[in-house]
Amino acid sequence: MQKIFYNARFLTMNDKFETSDAMLVNDESIVFVGEKQEVLQMKTDETELVDLKEKVVIPTFFDMNIGVYQRIETVLKNAKKDRFIEKEAENDENYEKFENFKLYEKEFLKIQTGLLKLGVTTIQESICSKQEFCFWKKIAESGNLKIDVIGYVDFLRNKQIMDDNCRSFRKYKNHFRLGGYYIKLDGSILEKKAWLKKPYPKEHGYLGYGELGFEQLKFIIKTAFEEKKQLVVYADGDRAVEEFLKCFEEQLEESKVEDTYRPIIVGCNFVSRKLIQKMIKLKITPNFEIDNLTDNADILKSYFGRKLKKMIPFSLIEKENMKMLLSCNRDKDFNSFEVASEMLKEKSTLKKVSKHKQAFLKESVFESLTTLPAYNCFDLEQKGSLESGKKANFLVIDKDISAIFENENKIKVLSVYLDGELVFSRK
Repeated sequence: MQKIFYNARFLTMNDKFETSDAMLVNDESIVFVGEKQEVLQMKTDETELVDLKEKVVIPTFFDMNIGVYQRIETVLKNAKKDRFIEKEAENDENYEKFENFKLYEKEFLKIQTGLLKLGVTTIQESICSKQEFCFWKKIAESGNLKIDVIGYVDFLRNKQIMDDNCRSFRKYKNHFRLGGYYIKLDGSILEKKAWLKKPYPKEHGYLGYGELGFEQLKFIIKTAFEEKKQLVVYADGDRAVEEFLKCFEEQLEESKVEDTYRPIIVGCNFVSRKLIQKMIKLKITPNFEIDNLTDNADILKSYFGRKLKKMIPFSLIEKENMKMLLSCNRDKDFNSFEVASEMLKEKSTLKKVSKHKQAFLKESVFESLTTLPAYNCFDLEQKGSLESGKKANFLVIDKDISAIFENENKIKVLSVYLDGELVFSRK
């Protein structure tokens, strides 16, 4: 069905960051974005007109490290309702089987509603185990999956999932697909496993340890290149990142691939400025987790010996045109606009910078929630911006995103459209 959405400010997030005031949608796709009079001339007798009453429209958001399945398991374990874990060995042998699916589905539907309320419509699920793959496959088949889910398979433990299912789930199938491989180079800093160049405070030289040797890591990178699979790397420490970059650079020279790799390194809060600069040169995208910037403030301050806000490399964004991804907190439903606001409010910066530079920072942050993750997930042809030929996935919000610069102005998502259809309304 053809629809015209008008009387709003459309932030297209295209290459030129253009704005318009009307959009024509046909079935699931955007046909045209432009001036109201021009768009209204395209209407027919069957066109539905949707007056957005002077609100603001922006593409829907990605969240690249939210851990939905882990959140479901945590809720069920805390409620002592989950018996599926007790039979994990049995399910490991046959990952088409999933007991207590209805319990998992019920918890997921709550989380999905919460994500839609925050404007998040595509999520990346790393560490996709056999049980988790089975769950996403079943929830997709049930018809209750509205958001898009991209699963990443643990290369060392579950490569069989990719080998068995990569063809059938190469593209979205009822909103679920397999995106590539996940590799973990270290553990959490709170568990004292991350590779660090400096010892932990009061630990007499303890630097943590890595889980993969150089040859293993090189083999995984080579395999991902050959299979043209995306890599998501958990490397929350500078020694771990340094090891990965060394292997990656070496393999890159041998493979001579072009635009078949778009690695993401998760947890760059603990990575040195020098290594982030090297990532930029290698076109590797860093992912900053907002929960590490808040919950782990004391540890960060002890380790780095400088103020927490200085951790985020804003100067790199300005000087190097750095591209980055943002992740919301896994345990708390952070509003994506609040995340963007936190990332921008570096100490005393906003009062001093010009309006032009404010606009640049604003656009950089919202690229990190829309176009950049779409590019990294190989979804950019369909998502990330409001342009002709792309999916009609967009949010209607109550005020312009410039409001994130003002403490008293909080932005609310009023409604969410997927494929041109209303899937969430605050009313």
